[in-house]
Parts: sequence; C-alpha cells; structure tokens
Amino acid sequence: MKKLLLLLSLSLFMFYFGVYGVLAEGEAPSGLKAKTKGKGINISWQKAPGNDYGYYVLRSESAGSGHQIIQFVSSDITSYQDNDVKKGQNYYYMVKSGMKNGKQGSASNEATAKAGSSDAADDGEKKPAKKTPSTKKTTASLEAPAKVKASSTSDGIMLTWKSSKNADGYHIYRSTGAEDEDFKKIAEIAGETSYEDKDVAKDASNFYYVVAYNKKGKSDRSELASVGGVSETVSKVSSKGVHVGFEGFRDGGYSVNECACIKYSDRSVWISHADNNLPNYPPMVNVGVLPEFPAKAEDSVLGFGINKNYRFMFFYEPNKDGNVYISSSKFINSWTEWAQIGELPTPTGYHKDNFKFAFGVSPAYFCCVALDTKTMQTYEAVCASGAKSWSPWKSTGKIGAPRFMKGGYFFSLAYDDKMYYTVMQQPESNGFIFNIFDGTSWGGWQEGSQRPQMPEWLLR
Repeated sequence: MKKLLLLLSLSLFMFYFGVYGVLAEGEAPSGLKAKTKGKGINISWQKAPGNDYGYYVLRSESAGSGHQIIQFVSSDITSYQDNDVKKGQNYYYMVKSGMKNGKQGSASNEATAKAGSSDAADDGEKKPAKKTPSTKKTTASLEAPAKVKASSTSDGIMLTWKSSKNADGYHIYRSTGAEDEDFKKIAEIAGETSYEDKDVAKDASNFYYVVAYNKKGKSDRSELASVGGVSETVSKVSSKGVHVGFEGFRDGGYSVNECACIKYSDRSVWISHADNNLPNYPPMVNVGVLPEFPAKAEDSVLGFGINKNYRFMFFYEPNKDGNVYISSSKFINSWTEWAQIGELPTPTGYHKDNFKFAFGVSPAYFCCVALDTKTMQTYEAVCASGAKSWSPWKSTGKIGAPRFMKGGYFFSLAYDDKMYYTVMQQPESNGFIFNIFDGTSWGGWQEGSQRPQMPEWLLR
C-alpha cells in the first residue's frame, strides 16, 4: 500500500513539474501563426504554461536567423499587431517567454507573412483575403446613419450615431485590421442609436461602420469610426488629462525600466517596457483599465511603480484628506480594486499650483517625493510595504531647475532602499532627463540616453 501511494505521489509530481512541465518557467509558446492584416502583420500564439511575466516578440527579415526583439507584452496577451513594416517585405516571427531573472525562455516555432499583401501567410500557407460584406442600397428612402462616433469605455468601445429616417434597426460591422478589410457583422439592434462593443481586440485598431435597415432593404454603410489599439486612438486628450510615470527595478545584473501613460478619460494604462533584452523603448501597448478612481482624477495625483513581481498604480488626494490608494497588476491586463494604504498629509507650504508629486516602489517600501516648483525644495515620505502608515515628510534638499520647467512636463520617480532618481519627461519632444538623490544630496540633471516613445494620442 505504501509503495502504491509513493508511486502515485511520484507520478503526480512528474505530471505537474517534470514530464509535462506545466509550471516550468521559460517554456516555449506554441502554435505561433502570422497573417497579413491591414497595413501590418498580426501574429498569435498559445499561452506558455507557467508564464506569469510576459512574452518577447522577435522579428527577422530572414528565415531562421537574425531575430531581434521588437516588443514585450503582458503574460495574458497572446497576439500582437506589428504595424512597423514595409509593404511587400516578408517577415519572420518568433515568441519567447520572459523570465523574472531577465533570461529569455525557449523560442516558439517560426511564422511568416508578407506585409501589405492581399494574401495572408499563416505558417507559410496562403489564404485569400476576406471581402467586405456587401451593403448595397436597396431603397432610396433609407439614408445611411450619420455622425458615427467611437470612444473608449472601461468595458470596451461605445458607438453612437444619428438615427436614419424610416429605419427599423441597425447592423454594426467591425474590423480589427484595416479600414477596408475583413469586416464582420457583430450586432443587430432596433430602436437604439448606440452600441457598446465589449469584445474588443486590445492589440489592434478597431474600425466600425453602421448600416440602417427596414423591411424594404438596407442603406449604404456609414462613414468609418475607429478607436486604436497598440499605439494609437482617435480619442484626443491633452496632457492635463494624462499621467505619465516612469519606474524601474534591478535584480542583480538584470534591470527593467517602464514608462506608463494613464488616461483619465477611460482609465486605460499604456506601457513601454525596456530591459536588458530590449534596450530601446518600443511603442506603448495597452495593459488594461484601472478600476473607477476613488475621487476625481484631475484633482488628485496618480503615480506609477514597478518591482520584480507587480506593477503598481497610486492615487493620492493632497487637496482633500491625504488618502493614498493603490492598485496592482501581476504583469497581466487586469488591475486590482483600489485599496487604501494610509493617509499622507500635504507638506508644509503646499499649494496645488506649485507642487508636483511622484511615487516609487522598492522591495521594502513605497515612497513619495514632493517637489515645490517655486523653491525647488524636495520632500520625502515612505510607507513600509504591507503597512498603512506613512512617515512624516522629510526634507531632502533643493534640486536644480531643469530645462523643462518652462514647458509641459511630467514628474516621476524611480526608487530603491538606498537611493532614487527623479525623472522629467516632455511628451512633445520625447524629452527625458533625470537627477539622482544619493541619500544626502541631489546631483545634476542628466540627459537620458533612451527616449520613451509617447503614444500618438498624447502628442496630438
């Protein structure tokens, strides 16, 4: 009996950890496919068991060699739209699992497609492009829906349009690739002039048109409306409606830096990830939507932090009672509900028009640095990880005025237990400068050698 139990236990152990490698970090993703989609190439793969950190997307212009990393995506993402391509060029892709020690896991199979071609390559097999559904007008009295608009929501994309006279209802069509390719009908509604699409592709632009119908037939299709995916969106916001944060961590010889953009309007979070394997910042990718803010974002402070295991978002109310809230994400596209982590009273001399705040994360602490932009005096407050009590504000001396002070800029913080550095970024020029505090005093402002790429919607 004991031998039987021992053999059973050994078999289960081998099943989970050995033979099948279910929890083996760095296992290769499987089933990689590539196909032409719109003006770019879309690749997709099956999730690698045991991967809770993310994936590196690699590309080459030659089969079997020369693959370079072009993007890093969260562990729950299994597709990527590559729009940085040349029409007619063949591209060869592989995907590798990321590992928390900075090493790359085993490579997937190689998949290829030709950019800008009417045919799509799927693991080397040609497939005909799909035609746009026919929406020929069959009744002169039924006009196409007008003023179709698309906007991001916390759950997806909201479409609205002006009603068509004599219409009984509407058909909604969507493409996740290009303006004139691969449209599919996703809904039919009656009596409404709005529709929320909750089944949204997060890794590609989403294009829509609407067709009115009645018993006699259908109208022409409406004008297109779209909301972007990886690197663009039609929603235009100013820098006052966005927070930009920067944070990194080191683990031995491995270092990670991430630049984050958070839109107040829809609470979407966008990340550009750089590390030893990906030294230059790629275009930003969407990494989910934050829960409803605890208070009005424009009257509060947002902060971004990262460590080996999590991304963090901070929400601080300096104009109210000093409440600090935190939401986290384990390198996936979902964020936890906001949890309060104590109160942080405003520093001496605080005025909302003069002060900037930045948050950072270390293995043991959360940190907040305040900057009085009139006097250039800085202050520090810390909170032990897992605690709900912040230290009193401590003066950390004056910092020299950077060249960004006269223009629009964002103030952020990268932090460890012994030193930290503040970062100023100017989105319009992708400017990036930093200043290191060594625990005693500030140094001088230095030019960043890497320039995080701001998303197009922030620069418009």
